[in-house]
Amino acid sequence: MKKFLLLTAIACTASLAAVAPAMAQSTTTGTITVGAGTAALCTAPTAVSVALGNYNGTGVATGSTDVTFRCTATTPATVTLLSASAGGTTTGGKLSSPAGTTPINYTFTGNNTPVTGTGLSAGQDITVPVGVNVAAGQNPAPATYEDTINVTVTY
Repeated sequence: MKKFLLLTAIACTASLAAVAPAMAQSTTTGTITVGAGTAALCTAPTAVSVALGNYNGTGVATGSTDVTFRCTATTPATVTLLSASAGGTTTGGKLSSPAGTTPINYTFTGNNTPVTGTGLSAGQDITVPVGVNVAAGQNPAPATYEDTINVTVTY
């Protein structure tokens, strides 16, 4: 009986060895898609205030500042300037005083300037120069006069 079991075990091992190559592992493949999206983005514009000094009406008062911001690479943007004063436009406005005196008219340049982004991570500002001009010939009463120019970056 022991001999029979031993011969049976040897026979089974031999038949498994003969079948093993037929039971080799198979493979199959798949894919993983990796993607990222980008979006056009610009930071909020900043600028330093323009101080025109003392204006007495006999001469021209001029000043300038730079509007700076950053946009993602190749993002087209346009800077729009708009005076906040009553009757203000995209090219000029009125400097007014809290005392209610007659306003001082002024003009500005730099409106509707098209620019292209260089990349937020590149650390490069986009700079748009803004010029302000008060023409001679106005006769304002002594006071402090101000206006606000709203800056919009459209992208």
